[in-house]
Amino acid sequence: AARQRGVALAEERLLEARAAGPRLCVDLGVADRMTPKETSRLAAQIRRLYGANRQSERPFWLCLTEFVAGSPIHRECIRMNDGFSGYLMDTTQESYLDLFPLDAIVYLTPDSENVLEDIDPKKVYVLGGLVDESIHKVGSCWNLKVWSAPGSVESRDIPVAALTAALKHCCFIFPPNSKVLPGSSTRLTPQMV
Repeated sequence: AARQRGVALAEERLLEARAAGPRLCVDLGVADRMTPKETSRLAAQIRRLYGANRQSERPFWLCLTEFVAGSPIHRECIRMNDGFSGYLMDTTQESYLDLFPLDAIVYLTPDSENVLEDIDPKKVYVLGGLVDESIHKVGSCWNLKVWSAPGSVESRDIPVAALTAALKHCCFIFPPNSKVLPGSSTRLTPQMV
C-alpha cells in the first residue's frame, strides 16, 4: 500500500510538471551518428534520467525530441528499458526548435559563458542527447556560436555550485564516485555522457 501511494505521488508530481513546467528536453538530433555501444549507453542514461527525475520532489516534464520510431535509439530504449512505452514523458520526431518559441529555450552546455542560476518553469531546458566516446564527432552544443545573434536560443552552463545550491532538482546525472560539494567550481557537461 505504501509503495502504491509512492508511485501515485510520483505520477501526480510528473503530471503537475507537465501542466506547469519546468520542461527538460533531450535533443536526440545527432543520435544517428553514434556507434551501437554509444546508443546503448544513451538508452541507459535516458532510463537513469527518467528514474531520478521521477523520484524528485520537483521533477521536470521530460521530452525526447527527434525521437524517431524504429531508429537505433528507439529500438535500444525499448530493448533496455522495461515499461519504456509507459514512461510519463513526451516523445516526438520534431526538433525542440520547432516545438517551442526560441525565447523559451535554454540549451544547457559547458560552452556557455552564462551560468544557470535558477529554474524558470516557463522555460524549456535542452540537454544534448549524445554519447560520444571519441569527443570529436560533434562539438558541444552543436555549434551554439551560430545561435549567438540576438533573438536566438539562450544557453547556460551548469557549474556544480549552481546545481546544488539553486536547482534542487535531481534529474542531472553525476558520474560514479564524483564528489559534489556546495561551493565547488567544478563544471559539469550536461550532455548525457
